[in-house]
Amino acid sequence: MTNGWVDMKNTDMMLIMGGNPAENHPCGFKWSIEAKRARNAKIISVDPRFTRTSAVADLFCQIRAGTDIAFLGGVIHYAIENNRVAKDYLANFTNAAFIVNPGFQLPGDMDGVFSGFDAKTQTYDKSTWNYAGASGGEGNSSAQPTTGGAPPAPRLPEKVEFDLSLQNPNCVFQLLKKHYSRYTPEMVERITGIPKEQFLKAAELYTSIRKDGDMKKAGTIIYAVGWTQHSFGTQIIRTAAILQLLLGNVGRAGGGVNALRGHSNIQGATDMAGLFDSLPGYLKVPTPADTSFDTWMKRITPTPSKPAPWDSFNYYGNTPKFAVSYLKALFGDAATKQNGWAFDYLPKVDRNYSWVQMWDDMYNGSVKGMLAFGMNGVAIGPNSKKNIDALKKADFLVVGEIYPDETSEFWKSPGITTDEMKQIQTTVYRLPCAGFAEKRRFVHQFRALGALEEYSLANARRHAAGPGYRGANFLEDPRAVQEGRRQVPRSHPEPDLELQRPIEPAPSRGIEGNQRQGAGGSRGSRYQAANQGRPAASWLRVAERRWYDLVRQLDLLRLLHGSGQSDGATRSLGSFGSGFASRLGLVLAGESPRTLQPRVVRRGRQTLGSDEKASLVEREHAKMGGQRRARLQS
Repeated sequence: MTNGWVDMKNTDMMLIMGGNPAENHPCGFKWSIEAKRARNAKIISVDPRFTRTSAVADLFCQIRAGTDIAFLGGVIHYAIENNRVAKDYLANFTNAAFIVNPGFQLPGDMDGVFSGFDAKTQTYDKSTWNYAGASGGEGNSSAQPTTGGAPPAPRLPEKVEFDLSLQNPNCVFQLLKKHYSRYTPEMVERITGIPKEQFLKAAELYTSIRKDGDMKKAGTIIYAVGWTQHSFGTQIIRTAAILQLLLGNVGRAGGGVNALRGHSNIQGATDMAGLFDSLPGYLKVPTPADTSFDTWMKRITPTPSKPAPWDSFNYYGNTPKFAVSYLKALFGDAATKQNGWAFDYLPKVDRNYSWVQMWDDMYNGSVKGMLAFGMNGVAIGPNSKKNIDALKKADFLVVGEIYPDETSEFWKSPGITTDEMKQIQTTVYRLPCAGFAEKRRFVHQFRALGALEEYSLANARRHAAGPGYRGANFLEDPRAVQEGRRQVPRSHPEPDLELQRPIEPAPSRGIEGNQRQGAGGSRGSRYQAANQGRPAASWLRVAERRWYDLVRQLDLLRLLHGSGQSDGATRSLGSFGSGFASRLGLVLAGESPRTLQPRVVRRGRQTLGSDEKASLVEREHAKMGGQRRARLQS
């Protein structure tokens, strides 16, 4: 994700593919709606289904599933042929001007494959996959050595030849133009199923931000797991990056290629080195071929293609500094320059331990079991049937989830008969793990929300009571200070007795205090007269609330999702407090699609879930609305 959610409000054009943010990311999608309202931004929705995102889009194209690359390639061809590219941006900030080795050949010249392909071994000889230039070395600066595979691509030349006019037939731009010349509107129609006229409307609309060389506007591409869960998801995203670089949309507000992530552990797996091939700080893991710290750094540190000062930023030229900082963080004073910063103690990765490879190893019998926590492998993999077959061969499976899912009940998959189920010998352990709201960090966040609300209510009490109010200040509450630092108080269902005593006039605090008290003028006098002798508890009921009961909140969610735990959830609904989070959840669940997302036309009022659950939410929503109106009127 190059830009982030909030930056979407700065865009002028949105191409949304492989995702449905209006329904699956409603809180983030508000920034797309903000761009439409404030900047008259346009939305192009390309999806096999007509979704709620499509309902608010300016143009919808119904695409055949799995043909996204053909659609994006057609837009690239349209942009180049109609001169809707950012020429100065391409020449100075991308590799479009770099001249490629003359021996490199495109698939159009090689019967559908790139140069160097060996049909017997099904591998590529990458010796021609390089730029033209002097002093090229052996080994690629970022290639990951593999066992039994083709040798890595040669190291980039120290000084790459380039043509800023972008006219050299072997420059990257001209080769790109030649490669995508096949992606005509007729080809796109044949592959994607999108009518030619409809595709041309989409290509015209999206590339219109570069009409006549205009660089003032920016466009963004938004995608989700509808791209990444394909076996060729990486190629789709690379094609999107090519399109955005052609239009000069990367590295500026309102542009970029933005992935929609629904769970905190997806991006975190990369940031916190949860992936097998990366260390914190996006450092590549060492391999057995890296015999020393210097060898490791030589392999993974990129060199600038334009070595002249200011010609290449090359941020990751600082990789050795990042690596030393990481090793010092691990080993402290034991990591010194003399011992190579304790590099020898760093584990080395000798094979592919990727997610797809792990399932393939289980399918082939080398992996005997799996621990699946927060991951539904059967549903999210590019080959669900293969993953199910792999689980059939496993000795054991441990699943930690809130609800049963396709992985924890893989033997119930469509097509598996009762007799086949009896033949499956996999032992499955299903653990009822905590949801995100039950984990300690999120509990503190919810309490922080409660503290913020309580602070607002305290200010409301003080404002309603007038200058004579001497109730407890939340920030001065001794329960809010523990172990020398300010913390959110724990759940406290009993009312604050100190707030129930009658209001007494505040003593004079000198000139400054009298000035602050007199600032309210006659309004403060009216409040004081109206509330003279009135117990604080009488108006405290207006803002009466209790701390969040997270377990009951989860019970409600389980009820709405149909997990069968309806009794406990029904009981909890009757005793729900008026906390901010719980009320907000019910209010959003009870709102109609038209209210939440404009231009979605539905008959009548529809809510989430089945009719029985919808009516339950409706009743609770109506009850809350009545309570809210009563509080406001009082």
